[in-house]
Amino acid sequence: MILADKIIQLRKKNGWSQEELAQQLEVSRQAVSKWEGAQATPDLARILKMAQVFGVSTDYLLKDEMEEDDGFEAAESAANDVSSARMVTTEEAYAFLAAKEATVGRIALGTFLCILAPVALLLFVSTVMMNPAPFSANTAVALGLTLMLLLVLIAVMLFISCRRHTAPFDYLETQVIETAYGVKGMVLRERNSRAARHRHMLYAGCGIAVISPIPLLLGSLLGASSTAVVLCLCLTILLAGVAAVLFILRGIPEESYNKLLEEGDYTRARKTSTVPVSAISTAYWLLIVAIFLGYSLITDNWEMSWVIWPVAGVLYAALSLIVSSIAEKR
Repeated sequence: MILADKIIQLRKKNGWSQEELAQQLEVSRQAVSKWEGAQATPDLARILKMAQVFGVSTDYLLKDEMEEDDGFEAAESAANDVSSARMVTTEEAYAFLAAKEATVGRIALGTFLCILAPVALLLFVSTVMMNPAPFSANTAVALGLTLMLLLVLIAVMLFISCRRHTAPFDYLETQVIETAYGVKGMVLRERNSRAARHRHMLYAGCGIAVISPIPLLLGSLLGASSTAVVLCLCLTILLAGVAAVLFILRGIPEESYNKLLEEGDYTRARKTSTVPVSAISTAYWLLIVAIFLGYSLITDNWEMSWVIWPVAGVLYAALSLIVSSIAEKR
C-alpha cells in the first residue's frame, strides 16, 4: 500500500474530512487532496506530524511494504517521541537566526553602555579633585549620576527592542524540539563558516580582559595622583567593556546554534530536568545586584565596588557547573 492510500485509510478510520485533517496538519485542504491523489508528497515535517496525528510510526507511512498491523506495533513509542517535541521548520530556524543576527549588535552596545555608565560619574568626580575645581562636588555628582542614568536608560531601551524580536522563539530554551529535514545541516554550515571569526573574538576578548586591570595597577603602584588613579580606573572599566562586547558578539550566535541543535545549555536532559536552572541563575544575579548596590550606597565606594562584577562572573561559572551537573544527573 502506497502513502496516498494509507493517508486515505487512516483519515477515514478516524472519521475526518480532508478539511479536518488539513487543520490538524496546518496545511491547506488542497495539499491533503494532492497527497491522497498521489499528485504530491508531504515533506518530512508533515510526515512526522502525520505520524503523531494518526498514532502510527513513520516507517508505516513511508514503507510501502509495511502494513497497518506492523505499523501500530511501533506506534506508541513513535507517537510519544513526536508528541513531546515541537517541530521547528526551516523557515522558523532561518527567522530565529536572522532575529539573533539583527539584535546581537544592539545587545552588545547596551551592555557596553551599562559597563561604561559608572565612568561618567568617575570622570565628573575626578574633576572635583583638580585644583582649582571647575564646579562643586555636589554639582559633579549630580551631573555624573544624570549621565550615568541616561546611559543605562538607553541600554534598557535597546534591550527592550531586542526582546520584541526574539520573544517568539523563547520555546527553544524550554521545549524539546524536532527540526525539519535540512535544518541541522544548515545550522552546522553556519557555525562552521563563522568558527574562525568567533574563535578570534574569544581570544581577543580573553586577552583584553586579562590586561584590563593593568592601568589601575600601574597607577596605584607608581603612586599617581588621585585624579590619575581615577582615570586609570576608567580605562580599566573601558577595556572590560570592550572584552564584554567581544564575548557577546561571539557568544550569542553560538548560543543560537546550540538552541537549534539542542547542545550546550539546551540539551533535552536540561530542558526536562526538575532542577530550576533558570530560576537559580536569575536569583543569583539579582542577589549580586543587591550586594553591589548595597555596598556601593553604604560605603560610597563606587570607584572600587565594580570589582564585585568580575568576581561574581567567576563564581557564576562555578555555580553553573555545579547546577548543570545536578540537573544532568537527575
